[in-house]
Amino acid sequence: MSTATLPNIKDLTINRLNANVEQYLKDMSFIPDDKLSVVPMGCARPVLEFTAEVIGFNMFVAMALRGEAVPNMSEEEKAAFYASVDSRAKAEKMLTDGVSEIVTAFEKLSETELMEEVTLYWGAVETKFTVANMAAGHMGYHDGQLNYIQSLFGDGANHWGE
Repeated sequence: MSTATLPNIKDLTINRLNANVEQYLKDMSFIPDDKLSVVPMGCARPVLEFTAEVIGFNMFVAMALRGEAVPNMSEEEKAAFYASVDSRAKAEKMLTDGVSEIVTAFEKLSETELMEEVTLYWGAVETKFTVANMAAGHMGYHDGQLNYIQSLFGDGANHWGE
């Protein structure tokens, strides 16, 4: 019989957030700089655009975890924010900083606060615990896009083991 104990849910969530941003950044590193703003196949979203979406979502999650009101940005505000994420260096820093803000806010929550509900900018009501996990899942979703776009640009290798 094993004497190992399971990690608590806060540790699992924090580990997932950190692992997902680390993997996202690693996978993004295999997309050449000159391809970050390219529209793949003429209609897919460019890497920097959906990365800006991830950054913005992470900012909103950190705000929700801190109990701050989360704004519903207009399409113009959203477009301006996306356009502001205009380089790999900026995207990497903003991704890293955003996850750090989520982790810091999440660590401060008590078990009771983890179950507090917040209203997200599109009207959904979720617990703070769920919202933090949504951020990790959202990064994972867009990380899959990075891998696919990498292959569209001719790099079919799976770099995860490197």
